[in-house]
Amino acid sequence: MVETREERLAEFHEENDVAVLGLREAAWLSVRDERATLGGKTGARLFRRGVQAQEIAPGADLSALLGETPRFDQPAGTPDGARPAS
Repeated sequence: MVETREERLAEFHEENDVAVLGLREAAWLSVRDERATLGGKTGARLFRRGVQAQEIAPGADLSALLGETPRFDQPAGTPDGARPAS
């Protein structure tokens, strides 16, 4: 069985609470100082834990992503990512 990119990202988000920006071909992220803007003509998709992927149009201001704190190795459904007792 072949997994889709969206399925792989859903599995990633089971253990990690961090935004993932999927850039389409001919798209780029321009970061200057504290401002991030999506460039190109094709757009992107923003993947987050527990919500549907969001379509992002070229020219979008993605500066808020720069201030987010990623949380790796924090399984979904546990407080602050604490691992359940074995």
